[in-house]
Amino acid sequence: MEKSYGINRRGFLEKTAGILGYFPMNRILANRFLTAQNKEEDKEKVFNKVEVYSLPVSLERMIRESENIFIGKVEKISRKEIPYEDLKISVKEIHFNLSGVLKGGIKGEKIVINQDAIVASVSSPLKENDEVLWYLGGKNDLGFSTPLGYHSGHFKIYSDPEDKNYKIANNLKNNQGLWEKQLFEGTSFSKEEIIEELNALKIPDKRINLIIERAEKPSDSGPIQLELLIASTRFLVGKLEKLSDYLSEEGELKNYLTLKIEQSGFAGTTSDTININHLGEFNTVYFDGEKKEIQKSGKLEKKVLKEIAEKLANENFLTLPDKFGNNPVKVNTRKIILEFGGLKKTLILKPGEEISLVMPDYLDENKSVYERFIKIYSYIDRKATNALK
Repeated sequence: MEKSYGINRRGFLEKTAGILGYFPMNRILANRFLTAQNKEEDKEKVFNKVEVYSLPVSLERMIRESENIFIGKVEKISRKEIPYEDLKISVKEIHFNLSGVLKGGIKGEKIVINQDAIVASVSSPLKENDEVLWYLGGKNDLGFSTPLGYHSGHFKIYSDPEDKNYKIANNLKNNQGLWEKQLFEGTSFSKEEIIEELNALKIPDKRINLIIERAEKPSDSGPIQLELLIASTRFLVGKLEKLSDYLSEEGELKNYLTLKIEQSGFAGTTSDTININHLGEFNTVYFDGEKKEIQKSGKLEKKVLKEIAEKLANENFLTLPDKFGNNPVKVNTRKIILEFGGLKKTLILKPGEEISLVMPDYLDENKSVYERFIKIYSYIDRKATNALK
């Protein structure tokens, strides 16, 4: 008997008819095969092959999407087995001594991270006394958690060969794609405020100058000073909005939420809209230029409302520009609108242009803004679509 399983970006194990795991958000393609003996033989079921491929994930994206970010040294690595349906899964338990927590609710000086042992062997190679900086995703239903992007969120920390008093870091993608031409171009990072964070680390000006020089080169130019990653992470985490900005203590949205695609033309303006109230009740409405038609309705669970609120906060919805995109506005304009409690954010596209994770060329200077907007829009749209099934 042969079965196939796949792994998503946060360590989920999922059944599939074949290859699975292409997730545009973190650009991962994982292919996993399971060979199981006949039940009559009562033998252990074993994985005989696993391949994990990943494309780079940017530093900004990892900071925004990570549930926990920490620096730690591996104290020990142990293994155990847990049942999963008709399988036995080998679990790798990684025991860390922590030296710093940059994001999340980790308490104390130690933490244990559980991972699927086979996936961990090819995606997060570790041994005792290794020091790492991890941008860690949330746990799945098996309690597994992996660095975001598998390879991008795993930084090995070394002594800086140019100055043994300091450290450098390199991820499993050789720092590829953390940023493009420079850290401060097309991102949410501020050079002045990153320098303030570096000064707070109490390092000399000479070192700070070297760090800024490195930040102004492409990320794949070689190892990165650990202080740059720490300062950049602290800066952006400090800018993230709070869950309480969007969610009440009762687990309800603090205001209504609207997603709209609006198309203007010679015959007038048409639109497709999703309206979500504070309780999570929603409907989809089509406007043909003359009258509105409610097409479908549903309700989002409180768990989903919390996830939506977290997405709004992590992508800093409040600080998105009111309007951006294809300016000046021309005829037949296509508008993508996000609205929360009367606060409206509008992306203006060219006539007939579709929403895409691939940013249009004319938005180069707004890359981070575009990415944040699309992440929010597509996430909420997907949650509403799933609730209709």
